[in-house]
Amino acid sequence: MPYQVSFEYHKVAPRLRRLEQENSEIAQQIYDQLDRLAVEREYLNTNERDRLEAFLVGNIRVVYNVSHRKKLIDVVYITELP
Repeated sequence: MPYQVSFEYHKVAPRLRRLEQENSEIAQQIYDQLDRLAVEREYLNTNERDRLEAFLVGNIRVVYNVSHRKKLIDVVYITELP
């Protein structure tokens, strides 16, 4: 079963909604990358510690926490790089 993807509501969800309106292509790429990560994590070793990871889509950095015990990818920060 793939990991669940969660968005820290007060910080990330409004930023992602704004990004969907401003640049829907970038927002879709972010969603696609998170979906791929959720499926890939299913097959990795779940004995690892929880940790923060990040990826870039264009000039947008997406930081997320991987919780193996909860099978959760929690997006904690989205920011635009200069």
